[in-house]
Amino acid sequence: MTGILDLPYDLLYKLCDYLSAVDIASLLSANKFLHKHSRDESIWRRLSARCGLRDTTYFSDPSFYTAYTQLLHRYGPLIGLWASDLPFMGCIVEFRIFPGDEREEGGIIGEMWEFPKRPSDDDMPSPPVYMRVFKISMKCYNEADSSDVQACLCIQCTHGHDADLRMYPPTYQNYFLHDDGEVYAHPDFPSSGADWYDAERGLPLLPESAVSCTDQYQGIRMLSLPAQIVLFTSPTESRKPGSITMECTTSDWLCMQRPPRHPPVPFDIYTPTVPRYFPLKYLVQKGVHPNDDSWSMGTLSGLWLGYYSEHTTQCLFLSWHEELKELHACKITGGRCVPRGARTWTVQSALPDDPVRAETLGMDPRIHRIFPGTGVVGDLGFPVPIDVNILVGILGPDEIQIWWEWVDDGLAIRKYTRYTGRHNFESSLHSS
Repeated sequence: MTGILDLPYDLLYKLCDYLSAVDIASLLSANKFLHKHSRDESIWRRLSARCGLRDTTYFSDPSFYTAYTQLLHRYGPLIGLWASDLPFMGCIVEFRIFPGDEREEGGIIGEMWEFPKRPSDDDMPSPPVYMRVFKISMKCYNEADSSDVQACLCIQCTHGHDADLRMYPPTYQNYFLHDDGEVYAHPDFPSSGADWYDAERGLPLLPESAVSCTDQYQGIRMLSLPAQIVLFTSPTESRKPGSITMECTTSDWLCMQRPPRHPPVPFDIYTPTVPRYFPLKYLVQKGVHPNDDSWSMGTLSGLWLGYYSEHTTQCLFLSWHEELKELHACKITGGRCVPRGARTWTVQSALPDDPVRAETLGMDPRIHRIFPGTGVVGDLGFPVPIDVNILVGILGPDEIQIWWEWVDDGLAIRKYTRYTGRHNFESSLHSS
């Protein structure tokens, strides 16, 4: 009986296209004949290409075998988007391959999505600015005393310095707000079954750090805080999946650019925990014109940017629910009144309205389709979500306008644009 090990090497070589790195290493260790091919550069080049690495010229070791086994195998799962449970504001960090250049060694870098904190002249959302906050290199791997210490190189720093990248198991920890004697739960992040959460992405292959649930509830109750707004943490019944954390281990004044640890809010923050990051789906699809026969609300699914009342651009994840005939918009980043993790609006497809109505409400007259829905607003701290009526206008394949029946800042019409990928935004920035 012929087994897989009896196949010619050229067939086994092709088979490697369908195997994981672990399976390939196991296969090539099966006997002496195959073991001599265990460092076949073409195999490890193809595995590295799965992570986006195609050129190792500026790596400390140009071998694809070394790059994969010592860097990509462990840290490759980082590549992609990560969303933080930082209270209220949230945060997005994008990891990608950095090929390196004549001045700097290649590796994996993490870049934080930064949005301008100023009013927009046309009330349009701004594209993110990608600010480097983290780097993992081959040099770091070889010099680290333990698997959870990396070299962090930030834009405002003159040299790299140590940072911690840790992996944590699932937890029941959540944030709460104490306001005027009442306690309100912060939106779960991610909530159970969150559409934006990428359950298919794994976590980096690091040992799990020990985690314990901190319960500050009793301590908060014992304090006399009648008119004080306090953010604290306590366990809940909602289980959060495994996550990563990132922290610089140097002084604040030495590292001006880093993922935020505390939100910029006018509250007292008692939480001792570091914000956790969860894999965020990178759903960027080509838009369909609303007049096209193939258009449906499902074509709007994915990452969008919206301009909100705090003069900031926020990131949303839109998801289509066929069974409900509804489009849901969840905040990945948020603000002080409607935080990250909250559903910012829902629209029903079964009740289309007359597009002519859009112009009477001050919306763009070029709107092709319009649908009623429900938006969510809130007071400072988001103690209780408040539902308001909205009208969602589809202006083009990549643009939405929404009329809000009630807002407290006079900005009744808000604009949203589809996130079409970093290269498209970078190109538009360079050409403007």
